Amino acid sequence: MRFFTTALTLLSCASIAMCTPTLTPATVCDPNASGPLLAARQKASIKDFANIFLVEKDVQKAFDKYIPGDFVQHDPWTLSGRQNAIDVLIPIWPTVSFSNIHAYAGEGYGTLHVKRTSGSDNYAFVSKLKFQGTCFVEHWSVEQQIFGTEPNPIAFF
Repeated sequence: MRFFTTALTLLSCASIAMCTPTLTPATVCDPNASGPLLAARQKASIKDFANIFLVEKDVQKAFDKYIPGDFVQHDPWTLSGRQNAIDVLIPIWPTVSFSNIHAYAGEGYGTLHVKRTSGSDNYAFVSKLKFQGTCFVEHWSVEQQIFGTEPNPIAFF
């Protein structure tokens, strides 16, 4: 009986693994992407974007791959437009580091929750990106400085 249960469990796990698609991001995002795998493709896209943008720290590559066209910007320090964002980010990117990187996607939006360090200043940072297909077309961000004296021991992350 144990053999039958074990065999059935292994076969079930194998069939689930074969039926669950593993998606790798395309070379360039697709603004017309749709269909039943769109949510999975968007999840793969936000994770790939986070890696390029925050780990590799390659602003130009991240924008070329995921922000090819119009880009509406709700950040108070950056005007709308793809090139405006690139022009603001490229000079400061070498001076910042990122950790605690979390990337999520759902309901047509991608979210990044990150710890950003610049010099001795630390910030909890959240970026919300609106998808069009697997491309990003709109951005909101909020940040809060981390002082290290907050009474809540699990604050921010």
